[in-house]
Amino acid sequence: MNDGDRRPGESIHDHIKRTVAPAPPWLVARMDAIRNSPPPTIEQVQRQFAACRRIRHERRDHMKKVAREIRADEPDEKDLGVCGA
Repeated sequence: MNDGDRRPGESIHDHIKRTVAPAPPWLVARMDAIRNSPPPTIEQVQRQFAACRRIRHERRDHMKKVAREIRADEPDEKDLGVCGA
């Protein structure tokens, strides 16, 4: 945002309201629905945390496997003829 576009005496809040496009109706409706929905139960929170933990561990294990495969595909230093190997 460029403050040079502000009108003399215009507050930053009024400037933002004037220059920023309004949110689309579907987004306003979705945010209202989220705001008005009840908070999650402790069971829902625990289920979400467990799912995140499982996915995080699966991703970590996959990345370790890929790293091992990459290292296995790399030639040894002696194969490259590096001095002192």
